[in-house]
Amino acid sequence: MTEQRAATSRIPQLELLRVMATVGIFVFHLWTVIPLSSDVALVGAVLARLPLLGALGVIVFNCITGFVLSAAYLGQHTQRSIPPTLDFFRHRFGRICLHYYPTLILWTILWLPPVVQNQGGLFALLAFVTHLVFVHTLHISTFFAIVPAFWWLGMLAQFYLVFPWLLRFFEGVGSGRACVIACVIPWIAWVGLTHLASQVPGSTLATVHYLMYFNLPVRLPEFAIGMWLASAWNRAAPVVHGRQRTTARRSWVALVIAPLLVSLTLFLLLHRALLDQLSRPFDHIYLVFWCVCGILAILRWPLARRLGSLWLTLDLAGASYGIYLLHQPLLGYANQSLASLLSPSVRFAVLLIGIGLLCYRAAVWLNSLVYRTVRS
Repeated sequence: MTEQRAATSRIPQLELLRVMATVGIFVFHLWTVIPLSSDVALVGAVLARLPLLGALGVIVFNCITGFVLSAAYLGQHTQRSIPPTLDFFRHRFGRICLHYYPTLILWTILWLPPVVQNQGGLFALLAFVTHLVFVHTLHISTFFAIVPAFWWLGMLAQFYLVFPWLLRFFEGVGSGRACVIACVIPWIAWVGLTHLASQVPGSTLATVHYLMYFNLPVRLPEFAIGMWLASAWNRAAPVVHGRQRTTARRSWVALVIAPLLVSLTLFLLLHRALLDQLSRPFDHIYLVFWCVCGILAILRWPLARRLGSLWLTLDLAGASYGIYLLHQPLLGYANQSLASLLSPSVRFAVLLIGIGLLCYRAAVWLNSLVYRTVRS
């Protein structure tokens, strides 16, 4: 088994979270190509909330990434030492590049003709090269080029680069204290940068402020929270992984999980009024808080463990990375092809089911191709 599969094989809840985040991002990107918020009143009221799914899905993915990378190193029940930095880089970038590079080449070929005609070959080359080395999120002209969803790969690469040192920091000062520091300092700096950028709209500083949302350090807290969750999970491993249904466990479920799930339900019903009153970065911090509540609830919910153990959940979780790499262009091209044939609501349903199944099958095929390549 790979390192990532070994770290998560006994945590079905993480697989369930991975599927939920993937579905949320998929539906959000479908909504961006077919925005149905003005349709039937009840349906429109639900669809108007879809933009949040994209933000929540990315936050959950970031937390999962921090959790999975740290699970083998943080906590009293772990035995591994901190990996050599170069070995870690080789392993992690090797894992994501084997899927990323083929899809990047494919989408670049399809994206190239109109871009060369309108913006020139030099820009196309710049966009491709910056994506190739994961620095496309650092400039306003390239971070949404080729495939807008690929911005997350740039941020993921940044986290890989800082992870070995961040892991040493967590081990040195303690996971809880390190997590607080890794959240407070970036978020305070983000508040200060937001204030400064608001004084000079349209300036370079305002552009930097805009790009910081898609880069570290302002998104570091999400990864750090995942690392803290891994440490807490490992400390509680005998209880979490045990099969005994003790009274203490039932009390934990009653006293903690139920209120969290009720709070999340209220969040879904009432959050819009609160979010409208919050400006960035406070709206994002607010969403991170609720995502962490949801992750905690799912990690401790017995039903989530059973759902995460289903073969369908495991298959979808295994294909989630490939689905992420493939889904957005497929949604866009399919929508263009069907725009003159189907009404928006029918097109939405067709793409939801048809492109969803196509992405899953293509992601499974991509996984098998990568694994065959590695074995050979």
